[in-house]
Amino acid sequence: MSYAAILEQLGLELEDDSTLSNANGTALSCDIDIISSGHLDFKAALTQVRKARLKLSHHTRSWIEEEDDGTGPEPEDHSDDLDELAAVGETRVKAVVELFKSMPDVEELDLHWYSLRKQTQSAADLRERECINDVLEAVPFRSLRKLTLHGAYIDGLNLVAVLERGTIKHIHLEHVHLAPNSIKPLLDCLAVKATGLESFHLDDILAGEAIVNFRIKGKAKFPMLGGAAGPSEVQRSGKAVSEVLEFEAGKKRPMGSPELKRWETRGRELYGPPGVYD
Repeated sequence: MSYAAILEQLGLELEDDSTLSNANGTALSCDIDIISSGHLDFKAALTQVRKARLKLSHHTRSWIEEEDDGTGPEPEDHSDDLDELAAVGETRVKAVVELFKSMPDVEELDLHWYSLRKQTQSAADLRERECINDVLEAVPFRSLRKLTLHGAYIDGLNLVAVLERGTIKHIHLEHVHLAPNSIKPLLDCLAVKATGLESFHLDDILAGEAIVNFRIKGKAKFPMLGGAAGPSEVQRSGKAVSEVLEFEAGKKRPMGSPELKRWETRGRELYGPPGVYD
C-alpha cells in the first residue's frame, strides 16, 4: 500500500509534502491502523512534515449509548466490551504517539481534541482523551516554534517541560483542560525570559472543569456569582510576556445567563460531544 493510500485510509492529507492535516475536516480517530501507520514509506513521508494541523477524537464505537434520563429503558450494559477497557485505550494512545514520533522536525503544531462522548465515557475513552498530553510528553519536537492546542486535556507540567526546551516562540491554548495544580507553574514559566517565548494567547483555560479568570482589566464572557476576577482570555507579546499573571479558578460559580448558554453551546460545537446525547 502506498503512503498516499495510507493517508487516505487515515483521513489525512499531506499538502506540499510538508503540511499534514485532516482531509475534509474529519477527525483522526484514536483507533488508527497501527500496521499502516508503521509502513516505512509512510513514516518516511512524515519526516518531511513541518506543519501539522490535526483534529483528534475518541475511537469509533459499533454501538451508540444514550444517557439514561430515567424515562426510558435501562441503557444496555457494555461494561464487558473489550474495546472499552483502559488497556485497549492505552494501546490506541501509543499508536497516536508513534505517529507523531515520525514527525521530529515539526515547526508548527496545531492539535484539536474533539470528544465523541462525555457523560458515557468508558475507561478507554478516558485514557484516549489524554493522547495529546502523551504526545507532548513523549515526542521531543526539536524544531517546534509554534504550539496551538484546542480542547486538549493536559498536565500543565508537561507544557512547562516543552517550554523549557527553549524552541517555542509562540503558544496558543484555547479551551484546554489543565490539571489544577499545574496552572500556576505553567503561568510562571510563561513569564520566564530564559525560555525565549515571544508571545502567548490563553483563552478559556479550564482547571479541571472550572473556568480560569485572569486578574487583569477586561470583562468576563459570562457572569459569575460574586463577580468574576477578570476575563478568561489574555494575549501578551514582547516585554509584556514576562509580566506576572495572576488568576482565579473554582472559587466562584457561573450564573445562569444567555452569555453562559452561548458559551456552552459554542464549546459543544467546537469540542463535542455531538448531538443531544453522547
